[in-house]
Amino acid sequence: LERVNPLYISFDQSPDLEFIEDGAWAVRKMRMTPAEIYDRMYDKLKPSDLDKILRLANDGYDKFNTLAKDPTDINWTQVFGDFDEYTNSGCLDVFHVTWKSFKKVGFLTYLDEAGQSQETIVSEDYAVTGQELALDWDWIIEVWEGYKIGADMYCGIQPLQYQHVSIDNPNSQKLPYTGVIYSNTNSNPKSIVSILKPLQYLYIIIWYRIELALARDKGQVLNMDITQIPKQIGREAWIHYLSSLGVNFFNPYEEGEDVHRGGHAAAYNQFSVANLSFTNTVGSYIQLLQEIERLAATITGITPQAEGMIQNRELVGSVERSVNQSVLATEPIFHMHRECKKRAIKMLID
Repeated sequence: LERVNPLYISFDQSPDLEFIEDGAWAVRKMRMTPAEIYDRMYDKLKPSDLDKILRLANDGYDKFNTLAKDPTDINWTQVFGDFDEYTNSGCLDVFHVTWKSFKKVGFLTYLDEAGQSQETIVSEDYAVTGQELALDWDWIIEVWEGYKIGADMYCGIQPLQYQHVSIDNPNSQKLPYTGVIYSNTNSNPKSIVSILKPLQYLYIIIWYRIELALARDKGQVLNMDITQIPKQIGREAWIHYLSSLGVNFFNPYEEGEDVHRGGHAAAYNQFSVANLSFTNTVGSYIQLLQEIERLAATITGITPQAEGMIQNRELVGSVERSVNQSVLATEPIFHMHRECKKRAIKMLID
């Protein structure tokens, strides 16, 4: 068994198709190095095919093979690329194509050594002996496969090696890929993640707004008349004492610093506090995030209780009811997943 990335597989888009192996065709795309290609398909390749794969893969391989006798002369950066960033140079696109074709077979009825009537399936090359009780010809489904490497290289085009033809159901052959297509009635298939994408976008936007509000948050600031700063202390020392000791020194009998108000000191009524905090805004955004989470739980049926987040004030009966309702809402998805795994294991056994 091998897991396939759903982004790199295409299959029959029949509107009534539920499982991929029941479709008419399936194509898987892989990115593979020449070593991986040879390891996977060595029994399907000719020596000339391997040379062509090496030429198609990367010029670096040709340079490496040419200069292999003197490794000190190899420009390793040119051969293997720049390691500072991810690169898949040297890889080729390999497509594994599977499809259902038709094969002519005969349903032969004959007598065995015990004189009992038996029935079997014979190929179209069967030579009639005259001892047959009956021979009926018909067409049955046969699964084929093939590989395409690069742009124009083909190999391994043949009937699928492992396929079982049953007398009871001669058209029971399945594609070698299995997977389930969920929630595609009169629409494109949508997973839970796809359904929640609009809420996820809104969630990200609100988090961005929270970051902006926090960046602008200055808390409570002091509004002060600078004429209250004593000249004998100076501004820098006054700011130091205010921030480190939390004490605001001032002298009401001294004129303000470089400011003259008719020879009289400024009155001690110029202190006030301005609230530049965005705490209320951030709190409103957090409440909105919680509402989005609640809406996501309602849409998917996955409640916080089903996730194990139970409050100490909740009643046992309420928690059990919530979990049961969540199970009823999500059971179809788990059922399809179990069915897919069962089919995969059955295909492996067959």
